[in-house]
Amino acid sequence: MGEGLISNVSRHQKAIRLANFLKTIRDTIDMTRCLGCKHFLANGLCIIQYSNEDPKQEASCMTATHENAGLTISTSGV
Repeated sequence: MGEGLISNVSRHQKAIRLANFLKTIRDTIDMTRCLGCKHFLANGLCIIQYSNEDPKQEASCMTATHENAGLTISTSGV
């Protein structure tokens, strides 16, 4: 749950219940709040998953986004 899918984009743009996020995203929210960060970007939410076009379009700005990040949190095996 909590993935950015074509079927839920409009619903997610309005609100997403915290309980519906994957645990790794909830943990990241907790961590960034503890660090005093106001914003974070989760690729799995910002890029429409299982789409042929959206990842290509979004990838063009991802390098700049990550280069300018004050903090990067990465997960693996989830």
